Amino acid sequence: MAERSGITATALRWYESTGLLLRPPVRTSGGQRRYDQAQAAWLQMLTCLRGTGMPVATMRRYAELCRQGDGNEAERLALLEAHRDVARARYEQAQRDLAAIERKVALYREKVQS
Repeated sequence: MAERSGITATALRWYESTGLLLRPPVRTSGGQRRYDQAQAAWLQMLTCLRGTGMPVATMRRYAELCRQGDGNEAERLALLEAHRDVARARYEQAQRDLAAIERKVALYREKVQS
């Protein structure tokens, strides 16, 4: 799974130990974890949430809601919309910061080349 998903084995174990998986992976007789397609998709979602800065506590709440099944979609939606708004604001700030860096690079490049 680590090779297929790009998620390190350490990260996979971390997701499992923090209670973020919807269900634990099946283990082989040798103790290796085996993930199915649904678990792989869930891990990709967790990676997305983590990559956009969602706090672990919020990720746990989202996982808990998903484990509960149907009936709490409004709460899941609110949670993801709130996170999306925070992630969007961070992204916009990162774009402004990158633009400032690009301006400095252009200034230094001009000085070096002249």
